[in-house]
Amino acid sequence: VGCFSGGAALLFAPQSLISSDGADSVHWIGYCYLITGVSFTLSALLGWFISWKTVFSIRDKMHKKVAVYGFIVMMVLTIFAVASIFTASLIFSLNIAPVDFDDENRGIIACFIDAANSCTCCDDDNGDDIVVTNCDK
Repeated sequence: VGCFSGGAALLFAPQSLISSDGADSVHWIGYCYLITGVSFTLSALLGWFISWKTVFSIRDKMHKKVAVYGFIVMMVLTIFAVASIFTASLIFSLNIAPVDFDDENRGIIACFIDAANSCTCCDDDNGDDIVVTNCDK
């Protein structure tokens, strides 16, 4: 359900990242979500068929064997589609949300988050005001 809704939101929403950015290079992510949803649904149906099907004859055995091979192929396709979605999401999220910090702001954040007092360039002698000197970390 999540893959279908994610793919539909990316492809068919009037204001999605793909439609507002105008980049056709990321348009395939929506299709990849839909492919993942379809392949996972088919894998679930094949798994149900494999567990439900009893073998009474050679023909039943052949049907179950084909279903097992189809299940394996669908699971491999699902794994590749999910891995490509994850990789593309990481790459494009880094390009969408740039984090530009100068050294002073980065040092203030590092000193504020530092709970173990391991930062060597943080001066907290003035109460709550953090003064960052030349910090190489």
